[in-house]
Amino acid sequence: QARLANAARIVQLQTELHRKKQEADKLACTDYLTQLRNRRAMWQNLGMDFERMSREQRPLSALVIDIDFFKKINDAHGHQTGDYVLQAVADCLTNSVRSGDYVGRWGGEEFLAVLPGADIIQSAEVAERCRHHLESLRIKVDSGEVIRLSASFGVAAIDGAGREDCNALIEQADQALYWAKDAGRNRVKIYVPGVGPRRNMR
Repeated sequence: QARLANAARIVQLQTELHRKKQEADKLACTDYLTQLRNRRAMWQNLGMDFERMSREQRPLSALVIDIDFFKKINDAHGHQTGDYVLQAVADCLTNSVRSGDYVGRWGGEEFLAVLPGADIIQSAEVAERCRHHLESLRIKVDSGEVIRLSASFGVAAIDGAGREDCNALIEQADQALYWAKDAGRNRVKIYVPGVGPRRNMR
């Protein structure tokens, strides 16, 4: 009975250690504010999906999303309101993408959405739906003022046997985001090779 009791305690301790490790792993991959995947987790998932889509000979798309004039919101209403805006945007994007797609916080006011199996047309349609839903958001602050949001979207896709790597996909989506900002913000731009100068509009 003593040996059984000791064995039961060991099993209980191992179970508790496993649970704590799972919690720690989740915390390490989760953005504390939005509860989305953080940048580290997005890179990991993107890499796995790149390999999977390559094996299955299916496309893979990415959306880089930047909230327009987010600094003005922070400056005018404070960081607490800014945090609430980020949470609202995270929820809106998560509810606007397709089943099987996923969204993460890429950094600051930027988000990344990964769309396994989506070609450039499908991903542009998803981006436009997200943009429309964000534009429809109304956030009321303590002063009674209502904040209206918009965001700029850069869209890129990789497909075919000669596909580039994950870094190239993100760079292309980022380039398309620059074009969206350069064109006036609150719009979707897709990456087209060899089009337009590279400009940093952040």
